[in-house]
Amino acid sequence: MVNLSIGRQQVSAIFTITKKGHIQMIIRQGDTELFYDRIARCEDIDELRAILNRNSDYYSDWKSFINAVVDVNKLSYEKLAVLCGCSKNTAKKWCREGKLPQNREAFIKIALGLGLDLDQTNEFLQRYGKYPKLYAKNMEDAILIFVINHPDYSIDPYEYYKQLKEDCLKLLKLNRNLSPKRENAGGISTEYLHNEIMNKRTRNEFQELVLQNREAFESSYDKLINYINLFISSKNDNIHEFVKYKNLSPVFEKFLSNLKNHGEVPNRTKLIALGIHLNMSLEQLNEMLSLVGMENVCAKDRVECAVIYAVESAYLNNPGFAYENALCLKNYVLDEEIQKQCNSIIKEYMDTKTYEHIGDFKEYGTMEDEISEYLKWVLEEIDLDDSEMYRLL
Repeated sequence: MVNLSIGRQQVSAIFTITKKGHIQMIIRQGDTELFYDRIARCEDIDELRAILNRNSDYYSDWKSFINAVVDVNKLSYEKLAVLCGCSKNTAKKWCREGKLPQNREAFIKIALGLGLDLDQTNEFLQRYGKYPKLYAKNMEDAILIFVINHPDYSIDPYEYYKQLKEDCLKLLKLNRNLSPKRENAGGISTEYLHNEIMNKRTRNEFQELVLQNREAFESSYDKLINYINLFISSKNDNIHEFVKYKNLSPVFEKFLSNLKNHGEVPNRTKLIALGIHLNMSLEQLNEMLSLVGMENVCAKDRVECAVIYAVESAYLNNPGFAYENALCLKNYVLDEEIQKQCNSIIKEYMDTKTYEHIGDFKEYGTMEDEISEYLKWVLEEIDLDDSEMYRLL
């Protein structure tokens, strides 16, 4: 075991080399609950800065992480590139400039190349890529779970994944043409499907499992799509009109289209940014993230610290956000408990007539109609206006 300085955080890491030269590692990190509570209770931007400075050791740093992998295992840029399925120049940029891999697929290649097990892969995807962990009801992720759990050392793991994916897509297409979709056949639990994948031993067994659960794979992200559409439709918009009216980046419409039509999971930052534009509360943001297997908004991430602070402050200082949210949602949600909560918020708001005091922010001056404007200001104040989140706002 060696102790590595990942970012400025001391992390216990174990590195071993498999018989095929793949690097295996374990990264252990601490709890985030205390930081979340501290950030949520911040009273002003100066207190937020102080907490960020005190806890700087806990923030992730891709450049330090990838250099630790290189140093401990005495890898050249060429060797790292071969393992991770990228060019030498790309590997060099990771190490020298801290440039992040471009997309989830790149993170998958790295995880497979380094020989990470399933838990390590999920942590790697979430911590550094801000992507969801592997999700058994997504066919590509199901294939990855199988490949990671049943490695074939006679072939490059990413090539193995691509071959199996191609075979499964052909089988699904053929089966779709021969048999219509069965109603409610996609209702199996994620846990059940995950366990079934883990129990399969051969490619044929896995492919048969994919065929048996076609409907589950084809409806894998329906809950997320419905949840987002709930907020958009409550504003009497479709996604195209919402993006146009708010003058948002076309990336939002594109990623929702890819999610709906191709099951392509969005980047975590893009998903949170969309929730911010929809004026979601922290509870609602966390619910949305949970629908794709993502962790709650994380206090160990500097940008997400700003999200926690901005959303909590917005809802505390401007009750109109909770009121407008409840007013919209109560007519679009069938769940009686949610409707009851919405009615309670509306009644409390109207009874106390807090709407007369909307917009009184001590720090920001006059609060804008959108939480996104306040979050942009917070990111500027803590020098994160070069972040992806800032660009999406």
